[in-house]
Amino acid sequence: MVAWAPVGIEPDAEAAPNVFTLNPGNTTTAADFVYQENMEVNSGKCTDLALTLKHAFAKLTFTLNATNYPFSAPSLSSLVVKGTPGVSTIDISNGSYSTVTDADLTVVSTATDFTSPNAVTALVLPKTAASLTLDCTLDGTAYQNIAVKDIVKLDAGANYNITINITGTEISVSGVQVPDWTAGGNGSADLK
Repeated sequence: MVAWAPVGIEPDAEAAPNVFTLNPGNTTTAADFVYQENMEVNSGKCTDLALTLKHAFAKLTFTLNATNYPFSAPSLSSLVVKGTPGVSTIDISNGSYSTVTDADLTVVSTATDFTSPNAVTALVLPKTAASLTLDCTLDGTAYQNIAVKDIVKLDAGANYNITINITGTEISVSGVQVPDWTAGGNGSADLK
């Protein structure tokens, strides 16, 4: 027996009743997909069945840390994650994925106020060796190929929190020096 959710997602074909297409995307365009791998059930004696559903996707949660930022609410008009797997299929009888090539995943495509603790999320396919980079546009300035540190793989069912740190224009004081007084010349004044 196999099980899956949400209702309405159907197998790819009658010939492959356990194979489903997975479309990564942001949480407004992609639906989470959970499944139960094949398990033996004695239908004549089974009165109560406990399922342990697995997530087919990994989740990326992006938050913004605006330290000394000169504007009250940074406006993020685009966020693209590079290095994530593209569309794939999963065989829910054994949890195996088809091989796919990397694709760019658009997480944000329209201007939005993106301030802490608000976050945007994306569902991505698992990957054994991940090297993610970000392209984003923040307050009209484009930033490209920003390396995402410390994430080396993407596991199904795991939520990866990614903090985007930005700083505003600031003046810092460092290396203060006090030079010796220099001779400025001599002068005199007469009191009468």
